[in-house]
Amino acid sequence: MIRTSLDRLGSVLIVLLFLGGGLLAGTAAPRLLDALRPDHEIPLQAGDFAGLVAGSGTPLVVFSTSTCRWCARTRAYLADHGIAHRDYVIDISPEAKRLYDTLGEQGVPIVLSAHHKLVGFSRKSLANLSTIDAQPVPPR
Repeated sequence: MIRTSLDRLGSVLIVLLFLGGGLLAGTAAPRLLDALRPDHEIPLQAGDFAGLVAGSGTPLVVFSTSTCRWCARTRAYLADHGIAHRDYVIDISPEAKRLYDTLGEQGVPIVLSAHHKLVGFSRKSLANLSTIDAQPVPPR
């Protein structure tokens, strides 16, 4: 009887160990993969976004969704570096969605300065975007 109870307890502990390990791996794996992923620079696209950015009252505008992990990383990067921005969350705000639709893009995050657009997440590109905003766009 005692032997059977110990066997059951051992089986339960093994199952709990595997469940706990799986949960830990599931939460740690994305962070580990992000740390191992090289940060490729995404080219900035020149354009005239001054009207949209001026209406935000900040030097940068972010279009994001509430569930996008790259959008969360973009917001965290900007906050960690003290870069003022306005975040338009397009799956929550109809006004944000309307503004987003004027860009003709199909993905997020999108970060705009007065003269440049970044589509996607890249630390290097965000750093460039926050420093070149004052540079004028060359004529086409």
